[in-house]
Amino acid sequence: MECIINRLGRMGIESDLILFHPYDNWGFAQMSMEENLVYLDYLLRRLSAVPYIWWSLANEYDVVFTRTLDDWYTIEDYVAANDPYHHLLSNHNCMKFYDFSRPNITHCSIQTPAMHLTGAMMERYGKPVVFDECEYEGDIEHNWGNISAFEMVNRFWKGCVAGGYATHGETFYSEDEVLWWAKGGILRGESPRRIAFLRDIISELPGALKPWQEPIYEDFENEPPGGGIEKFMALQASLTEEERVNLQWKDAQFAGCIGDEVFLKYLGNQCCRVNAIRLPKEHTYKVEVIDVWEMTRETVYEEVSGKAMLKLPGKAGIAILATRTGYDTGRCEQLKRVAHL
Repeated sequence: MECIINRLGRMGIESDLILFHPYDNWGFAQMSMEENLVYLDYLLRRLSAVPYIWWSLANEYDVVFTRTLDDWYTIEDYVAANDPYHHLLSNHNCMKFYDFSRPNITHCSIQTPAMHLTGAMMERYGKPVVFDECEYEGDIEHNWGNISAFEMVNRFWKGCVAGGYATHGETFYSEDEVLWWAKGGILRGESPRRIAFLRDIISELPGALKPWQEPIYEDFENEPPGGGIEKFMALQASLTEEERVNLQWKDAQFAGCIGDEVFLKYLGNQCCRVNAIRLPKEHTYKVEVIDVWEMTRETVYEEVSGKAMLKLPGKAGIAILATRTGYDTGRCEQLKRVAHL
């Protein structure tokens, strides 16, 4: 296992190491708390000095029925207190999200296909949001392992555009019944190279994306006071957090920004022939239309500000990227490399 972790590290890949799980043939899920801490003491002494690992307290912690929530808090506190290098730390769910507000937890590690939760969870916890299981491209009988390649790519874009992260997995049936998801091997799916295309785009940007509420109500700024749009905005402001999340699920557009330098909008399953992006009026922007499946980028405006109307291909999987005029992606990459060193 350590050889594999080090091989991955040399490839620039960090390992999210699962410490406990319920799918256990060796007795780890049945250990007493005293035995758990002996195991963790050994593990932390042996692996804490490895720079390219994270700690995942469990895979699907909430269905390890031999542990109470207080047990998980004890395990979490022990790992945090005995890791001198403070690796990233979280806990992965089956059905019930862990309490990510706890100070030891560095990021939200969640299993769900509900990518619209990105903004709400970032706002609630002030921590990165990682969809470390948003289901898998494949063709097996289970619903979590038979989504299409397009839907896998679609979910990545939905999560990443708003500043979240997602993980890929592949579960195609094979005659030997060994899934890539479990044992690795050769990837057969169509999503990985399209996810790499997304990563290349994200890597060009000057920083981390944050959720962006496009100012669509500016379209109604000349409406007289007390009009319908003002009442609509008041209704929206009165929504509870749960009601806002439910509304976001219905909203098929996902958007993020980096200050006033970059705006990225993803239309998801919408099949628009026309759409708009509403940009600050005090700057000019280059606007590109991105086809996430065909992996193409077309510049439609070199310099535009304010509301920019766009002609689109009328298909799902279209993104709109606006970058402030004069923004130098090459210089940005150089600065990020220097900062990393």
